[in-house]
Amino acid sequence: MPVLSGTVLADPSLSEEEKKLQRKIAVEVPVRIYEEFIIPLTKDIELEYLLQRPSNSLRMSYLGQPGSFCHIAMQHVFPSGDGYACQTEKEVGVTCR
Repeated sequence: MPVLSGTVLADPSLSEEEKKLQRKIAVEVPVRIYEEFIIPLTKDIELEYLLQRPSNSLRMSYLGQPGSFCHIAMQHVFPSGDGYACQTEKEVGVTCR
């Protein structure tokens, strides 16, 4: 069973020289951990925070008229929120500032 040796795991049955050789890890390992676990978890937490904020502090705009797909989607995600109908993408950006 591996034990903690310095800052990495090492097999206790190995000699000190073999342990030194074993201490290096491939760069792909921490990259994969961040890409597959840390970053998605962070995004999920940020989204959950945004969805739980009081609706009066969150300004929502949608493109199109009331009843449009964008309006229905906004109501589905934020059922208690009011939105601003906008006619252009630029107007949506300005309204949300």
